[in-house]
Amino acid sequence: MRRFLNSLRGPTKRRAKGAGSARPNRFAREVISVLLFGVALLCAATRAVAQDAAILQRARQAALATRAGLQSGSATGTWGTYGADGNARNQVRFRAMFDGKKQYLHIEFLGAQAGKPPRDYKRIIVQDGSDTFMSRFSHNLSKTGAEGAIYPAKSLSAATGCIAHSLRQIVQGGFPAEGIDRDDVKVEKLPNGHYRCSYLFIPEEDYWTTYELAPEKGFNAVSHTELGGPRGRESGQKFFADWKKEGDRWYSNYFVEEVYMEGKIASRSEYRLDEFNPNVAVPAEAFTLNALELPGGSRILDQRSGGIVKVYRKEADRGEDVEARSERLVEQVEAMPRMYQADRTGRFTDMRLGRILGASTGLLGLALIVAIWFIHHRKGA
Repeated sequence: MRRFLNSLRGPTKRRAKGAGSARPNRFAREVISVLLFGVALLCAATRAVAQDAAILQRARQAALATRAGLQSGSATGTWGTYGADGNARNQVRFRAMFDGKKQYLHIEFLGAQAGKPPRDYKRIIVQDGSDTFMSRFSHNLSKTGAEGAIYPAKSLSAATGCIAHSLRQIVQGGFPAEGIDRDDVKVEKLPNGHYRCSYLFIPEEDYWTTYELAPEKGFNAVSHTELGGPRGRESGQKFFADWKKEGDRWYSNYFVEEVYMEGKIASRSEYRLDEFNPNVAVPAEAFTLNALELPGGSRILDQRSGGIVKVYRKEADRGEDVEARSERLVEQVEAMPRMYQADRTGRFTDMRLGRILGASTGLLGLALIVAIWFIHHRKGA
């Protein structure tokens, strides 16, 4: 009987002993599983970080490639600006050339501007790297039908009255993506295969900067957004671009700029290139005063000082002599005869009229002296 009972307890003890040894093995397997899962997550995160870094690097390389080796270029195209209602305000056709820091821009105004006939029918801008020179042509200008002006080097929009971006900026997409070289950039893959890169530019204003990169466009940015403010009432700008490849070079042939105020679009500018020729020979004559096509006798207003305006008169018979003596365009203008001068209030005084008044005053004084002497001489006689 005891042997029979011992035979029953034996298997039970062995089963209990086996169950006790299984618990540590199960715990070890669970710990190993957790560790492997953590390692997998770490590897996935590392791969994601590396992938994001690679995408940002491609974007920076693409932005740099649009400028690398681009020394000169010429293009033709159109530009238009539209109001919040979508109606056209200005529409122009332009022809542009650049060589280094020098730029030539020929603008023809098309149709009505905000429902009115265009103020000018043509403008020509020459930038020599130091200053901006403009000539405008209008049927409302008396005498020569044209006048010129001088602006600071970075005053393209003031000179054109419309276009705010140079040809170089347009073909580079207007918004180079070097700004995404930051540690806090968030990268997200979009359903269309593009990548959205964004970062908080001004935290206190909730101002975000976002780029959308297109792999099929050489990882160039097809959109760039700078918006900030309360949700639904953001203010800022949005840019869009399309890209075309010629040889091994990408360039933007379509560029849009939108301005938003408190969540609503305020204006929209659109650039479209018909053709672009990179690194072509640009004639040096495009960056001279003669390129402005100002007729002799036209006035040129020097508006660089911001209040005191000097006005010169272009004389056709002195142009070649002046250019032979001076290399800088502003020196050529300053060698021309002065027509007007401005006082501190900004009011113009005709220098020729001043000289006439001065001479008249002198003659009247001399006549008065002669009269006094004659009267005194008669009384003495």
